[in-house]
Amino acid sequence: MLILSPTLLWAVGLAVLIGLSGWIWWLRRPPMLTRRVILQLDGDQALSGVLWRVHGDWFVLRDALLLQPDGARVPMDGELVVHRRSVVFAQVPDGGQQLRQPG
Repeated sequence: MLILSPTLLWAVGLAVLIGLSGWIWWLRRPPMLTRRVILQLDGDQALSGVLWRVHGDWFVLRDALLLQPDGARVPMDGELVVHRRSVVFAQVPDGGQQLRQPG
């Protein structure tokens, strides 16, 4: 007869919870994560970049461009952090390629 120790049961339960949390994150992740997106902001400006991470109410873009109403594209250095309230809508342009996962 197999007798399981409480420590073993606790470790197995913890491993199952960790595995489930990973799957839950994967199912709830934004579908546009690590893809090139356009974020239309309040006003006449928009941002284009790779949506690298979503942290709470904040979008983190890499390789970002400021898209101005006159058609000018201004490169932005570093990571761009944008609050969700500033975004009117997000768009994944046709052919928005999936990039490698953040790591």
